[in-house]
Amino acid sequence: MRKLYIAAWPKLPGRLKYRLESNGPQTAVQINRLAIKTIRFWAYSTNIAALTTLAGALNHHDHEVRAIAGQALCLMGPGAKSTVPIIINLLQSRLRTNTGNEDINGIVALGQVGPDANASIPMLESVIRTKRGRARVFAAEALWKVGGDRSTAIAALEESLGDDDAAARREAAEKLGEARSKTTRSSSNDSP
Repeated sequence: MRKLYIAAWPKLPGRLKYRLESNGPQTAVQINRLAIKTIRFWAYSTNIAALTTLAGALNHHDHEVRAIAGQALCLMGPGAKSTVPIIINLLQSRLRTNTGNEDINGIVALGQVGPDANASIPMLESVIRTKRGRARVFAAEALWKVGGDRSTAIAALEESLGDDDAAARREAAEKLGEARSKTTRSSSNDSP
C-alpha cells in the first residue's frame, strides 16, 4: 500500500494534499489511514492499481482502513467492477472466520457495482443463509441489486425483522420498505 501511496501523492491536487496532511501522520496506523485516503482519491480515476489496493484493503487489520476502502468502492459503484473478483475472494475467506458484520462495506460495494457483480450471487446467498445481523441485511440488498433471486432477498429481510440486533432490525425494515416500493413502482410502470 505504501508504494501506491507514494505513486498517487504527486497526482493529487494541492488543496487535497494539504487537507490530508494537515494533522501530520505520527504512527503507522495514521500513515496507513492517510495512505488509504490518498489512494481512495486516486482510484476515482479508475486507476487499476488503486482499485486493486482499495479492494485488498478490505482485509486490512485496521477497521478504519477497511471502512474507508469499502466506502470508496461503494461510492464508485459500477466503476469498481474490476475489483469484484478480489472482493469476492476476500469476503469468502473472511466470512469463514467472523460474523460478517466487519465486512459490510465489501458486501455493500458489490451491490453498488450492480449487475456487473453477478458473480457474487453465490457468496451473497451464502451470507444470507449462514450469517445474522447487519451482514445478512446488506447481503440481501446486494443480492437484489446484482440481479439475484429477489424472493430470497425479501425473505431474508423479513426474517431479519426478528433479529436480536436492533440496528439490523431497523436496517431490514428500511430495506424492505425500499424493496417493496421499487416493486410497486416497477409493476405500475408495466401495467397498460
